[in-house]
Amino acid sequence: MTNLIAREWLNAALIPLNACIIIIIGFTLWDAYRRNGAGWTNFPGVKSACALGWIFIADLMRACMAWAFLNAQNDGRPVYAVNSVATVLYLIAAIIAALATFRLIYALSPVAWGHKAWIVAATWTVVFMFGLGLFV
Repeated sequence: MTNLIAREWLNAALIPLNACIIIIIGFTLWDAYRRNGAGWTNFPGVKSACALGWIFIADLMRACMAWAFLNAQNDGRPVYAVNSVATVLYLIAAIIAALATFRLIYALSPVAWGHKAWIVAATWTVVFMFGLGLFV
């Protein structure tokens, strides 16, 4: 088995796994809403579950595009048809994942930290990306 086939299969496996966890998170959030009504988003774990749901949605999009690209490449089909759609969906998935990760960092940080954790994470990310641009 080649590296590309392994990558294709692993991304294919992530499609139903991500879909299942998204459904589970959705049912959990629906149950929290149903049981608690107004103000349900303030109950413990709800904000984290929402952020994780968005992260898994973004990863589902990424896995679908990676699988489609690798499947076409492994079958010897031209990948240019997949590239334009994949690029847009990769960008959307990355934006969703980044924003949801910032939200999760904020939601899981100790309350006493306030906004400091996500601000440090954002700063570190910018410095890291700037360093990549300079040195890689």
